[in-house]
Amino acid sequence: MKKIAVLGSNEKILDFIQGIVSGKKFFLRNFVISIEKTEELQEHKILGLKTLTNHEAAIRNARIIILADDYFDLQKLSNYINFEKQILLNLSNCNSLKKKMLELPSKKTFNIALNPDLDNKESFVFASTICEDKYVLNEVTEFLSVLGKVLYINEDQLESASILNKCASAFIMRFVRSMSLAAVKLGFKGDLSNEIIIKIASSSLKKLDKENSHSETEIDKLIASDLFLIDSLNELENNGFSFSILKGIESAQRNRDKTSSSFLLN
Repeated sequence: MKKIAVLGSNEKILDFIQGIVSGKKFFLRNFVISIEKTEELQEHKILGLKTLTNHEAAIRNARIIILADDYFDLQKLSNYINFEKQILLNLSNCNSLKKKMLELPSKKTFNIALNPDLDNKESFVFASTICEDKYVLNEVTEFLSVLGKVLYINEDQLESASILNKCASAFIMRFVRSMSLAAVKLGFKGDLSNEIIIKIASSSLKKLDKENSHSETEIDKLIASDLFLIDSLNELENNGFSFSILKGIESAQRNRDKTSSSFLLN
C-alpha cells in the first residue's frame, strides 16, 4: 500500500485529502498526517486519519511527502527524507519555502498551486518541477489529476498562477453580485435575480469551454443580433471595467509580494 505522509496542516488540507480519496485510487488508510501542535489533531482523528506528532515517523517509508503549511525547517527534514525514493510535494503558499525546495538534493520535488475551490474538478492544478523522470511525472500527475487538469508551468509562473486562481474566482463572484443587483433594478426579486445571473454566467462560460471559442468572438455574435449592446459595452469600458480588473490583479500581486517579504523578514 502506497503511504502518503502529510506534514503540517492548513484550512484546505482536509479538503485536499478528501478530494484525493474521492478519486477511488487512494483511501484514508493511505494517509498519515503529522501535526506537531497536538491541539489541532482532534478534527483529523474524527475523519479517521492516522495522526502523529512526529514528522520523522510520518516520513518513514512514505512514497509521497506533502508539505501542508508554511513553517518547515527543510534542512532538518532533509535528514529524514530518502531523496532517491521519496517524492516531495509542497502545497504551501510561502515563496521562501518554494525556493528552498529547489535547493534540495533531489529532482523529485514539486511546488503546487491548487484551485481555491477543490470541489471544482474542471479547474487546473498548477505544478512546477525540475523532475525529468517520466515515471515520477506520471505518478504525480495521476495523484493530482482527480482534483483537476494538471498543468506543468515554469517556477517563475507559479506565483502568478496562484494569484490568478484566487483573483479570477473572487472577481467572477463580484461580477455575479453586480449583475444580480442590475437584475433587481430591472424588476426581478433578489433570490431570483441571483439564480438567473448564475445560470447565464454558467451557460456563457461552458459555451467558451465547450466550443473552444474566444470571448470577443462570442461578444461579436451577440452584438450582431442586438446592436444596443455596443453602447452598453462602451459604457462598461468608459467606467473602467477592464482597467479595474487589471488594477485589482496588480494590487493582489503587490500585497502578495509584501506578505512574502514580511515572512522572509520574520
